[in-house]
Amino acid sequence: MNPFYFLIAILAISCGGKSSQIDFGKTNVSALIADKGNPLSEEELPEVKGRVLVYPEDQKFQVEEDIVTNEFRSPKGDEINLIYWKHKFKDCPTTLKALPHKLVNHEAKEFEFKCPEKGLSVIHTQGAEKILRVREYAKE
Repeated sequence: MNPFYFLIAILAISCGGKSSQIDFGKTNVSALIADKGNPLSEEELPEVKGRVLVYPEDQKFQVEEDIVTNEFRSPKGDEINLIYWKHKFKDCPTTLKALPHKLVNHEAKEFEFKCPEKGLSVIHTQGAEKILRVREYAKE
């Protein structure tokens, strides 16, 4: 077998990993655990009667009344750049919203750049071109 084709085959297999079966707003906690395994920890969210299930690699799922509503994770690869998301959202009506903020140690205000059609948004700080978190939720 030609080494070039072998390399292409290996890349195709490694990039085509198992995709998540999470349907935000519909998937329950049992299905999440069946798909992702047991969480590393759990944090309560008393203001929304919910909780956050924490998984490896800074992946977090917000749960309200046993239904998975959001996923938060760190950006990977090119996702860390705001320009990547501007290009990804170019055909999607977007919004840019300042997030509620408690000023601590003069931290910069955070903004959410959101594409409801894709059920995706990214969080970045004011004036920064680097993404802090990626959020996935039910498509609107």
